[in-house]
Amino acid sequence: MILCNEDGASVSIGECLGTIGIAPPLFAALGDASTLSDEFKAIKSVYFRNVLLCHPDGANGDATEFDRLRDAFGRLKALYELSSVDSFADECTRLAPPVPSSFPPVSREYYERMADEPVPPYRVELAVNGRSRCTECLAANVSPFDAAIAKGGVRVGSLDRRSGSYARWSHLGCWRVPRSVWAGLPGAGGYRDTKGALQAVSEVALSGLSGLAGGDRLIFVYHCMDRKNWADYDGTGNEGSGAVPTFAPPPGVDQYAPSNEPQCVVPTSNSQYVTPLEPQYVSPSSESHYDPQYGTQAAPQYQPSPPPPPERQHFEPPAPQYQPS
Repeated sequence: MILCNEDGASVSIGECLGTIGIAPPLFAALGDASTLSDEFKAIKSVYFRNVLLCHPDGANGDATEFDRLRDAFGRLKALYELSSVDSFADECTRLAPPVPSSFPPVSREYYERMADEPVPPYRVELAVNGRSRCTECLAANVSPFDAAIAKGGVRVGSLDRRSGSYARWSHLGCWRVPRSVWAGLPGAGGYRDTKGALQAVSEVALSGLSGLAGGDRLIFVYHCMDRKNWADYDGTGNEGSGAVPTFAPPPGVDQYAPSNEPQCVVPTSNSQYVTPLEPQYVSPSSESHYDPQYGTQAAPQYQPSPPPPPERQHFEPPAPQYQPS
């Protein structure tokens, strides 16, 4: 298990820390942290402060230095996500596995937003039980029964800064990708670039991504790729530009449906992207209903069920009357 730089030579954790801007005299500051999570917060703070200085979009941008910092931080973050170390300060001489990072640079706005976020503001995970309710569905007057997030279903929540825990969970199909997440995605690119970019924002803007595997991760990546799912995409807080995504899903993705979640094909003019949607509750007496993802639509006409057929009566002939002779 080695950590390789661009030349293929092995690199230690201490050298990665030095690349980010934490020189050996500052290792003691990491040692003051009580947990690995606190150490990573300190590393992240230094990284974002220095990466903004050399971002290619800045006045003094240096693409080469920017790539070096991003590569070093990505390798340290991989160790943190896998809990492969107990302490960066105590194991600074250790060699770690290489981490591929072949995705294009993202906007400077993303780094500016994340510079002041010590904890990821959003989290994605699989629901551990069926007790949580989708806040977007409840806000749209969906029944609590239909708003339930099934056990094992993908849910996304936001950080409650008072309690320090994640709350306000929603179905993946109802979740609007926040600006602090999609700002870290490439402006143009396919599935591989978006997947790599999401891995880069993991544990920075979004936590829990490493807990998704297989089809759950695939569906999450495609949900984030579709710009119709981006919140505040046009800069006004409205629905967004409605731009049609330019990617094509891999063969067979339209046949995939997560467990406990129905599948709905979203018709578009230039795309066959498939989004898993939760069943929407429609009140028969309402004139319209609200779909959390696609806005207000006309409600289907209520067709009352026909009355049941009358119960068949059993006929018994009257008993014969006694006639005296």
